[in-house]
Amino acid sequence: MMVALPLRICAMATRVEDQDLVRDLAERWPEKVIPGFGFHPWFSHKIYLKDGPPPSRLEHYASLFLPDLDPEEAIKDSDFAALFPSLPDPIPLSAVLKSIRANLEAFPHAMLGEVGLDRVFRIPFPEPESSSTGSPPRTSTNKKLSPFTIHSLHSVKAQQATVDLIKNCSTRYGSAWDQVSLDFHSCGLSAETWGDIEKAHSNVYLSLSTALNARSRAHEALVRACDPTRILVESDYPDVRYCAPNSWDMLLIIAKLKDWWVEENEDDVAREEKDGKGKGAVRRIQENWEAFVRGNHVRTRPRQSGKIRKQNNFPHAEEDWVSDGEDEVILPRT
Repeated sequence: MMVALPLRICAMATRVEDQDLVRDLAERWPEKVIPGFGFHPWFSHKIYLKDGPPPSRLEHYASLFLPDLDPEEAIKDSDFAALFPSLPDPIPLSAVLKSIRANLEAFPHAMLGEVGLDRVFRIPFPEPESSSTGSPPRTSTNKKLSPFTIHSLHSVKAQQATVDLIKNCSTRYGSAWDQVSLDFHSCGLSAETWGDIEKAHSNVYLSLSTALNARSRAHEALVRACDPTRILVESDYPDVRYCAPNSWDMLLIIAKLKDWWVEENEDDVAREEKDGKGKGAVRRIQENWEAFVRGNHVRTRPRQSGKIRKQNNFPHAEEDWVSDGEDEVILPRT
């Protein structure tokens, strides 16, 4: 499969067991794989935060799902008792961070992901034992869900929390934050929220997929609201055979909404300047991706006088300020 693959892919780790698989894939196919190392919020309940002696499995999960009960009382809860046998031993956050740091250092071009906020996901109950007379195992679409949600760092039903998070990161890390690029993948934010984020942060990008975004028409307003230089496409699909066609379908949707023409072959690309048609959708997305990979973005801030900045103790006083007439642009020192 990888030998015949005609494109590069971004392979994302989501669970403990995925980290080494993605690392191995990137080591074996460095010209075809951009690795992403991270823990999806759906699995973050398997991580404990406190230093010191590890909690017991019962203590850890009882404190997450039934924090008002002692562990001995929590296990008497019928839903918790049904879920508990399927839960693995928790791992410390320090081990998770050590693993991710090691992988990011080993692959400087790697991405951190997929991580985020999710306030809607509920942990599924374990699959029932199959038998000759029993019901067939549940599929991914009809699994019975427990009432227990996760407390994670995926922005689902968490728009304001996401806005606050990246604002705090920008304030805390200053120009170091602008060196990295942030992708809101399969983004479902409202067009209004995205507009506020895009205006405040020059390092954020919006990527959309048919797998998720095309399920509703809300993505149309989002595409129209997004700056042409900030939009990306993705497959958000686990089967590599469908990555290219699914990404292409999303590109066609964006091109139609943005009124961009679409190149079909190399000759079309060559005609851009000759026919005065401007950049096609493929070229636009390619340039956006290259800017995303390159990072080191120019920071923009609402225009303020030097007196107001001084009064507000603005955290970037040591950087160079350049005015473009509307916004003030911070250029990191080189």
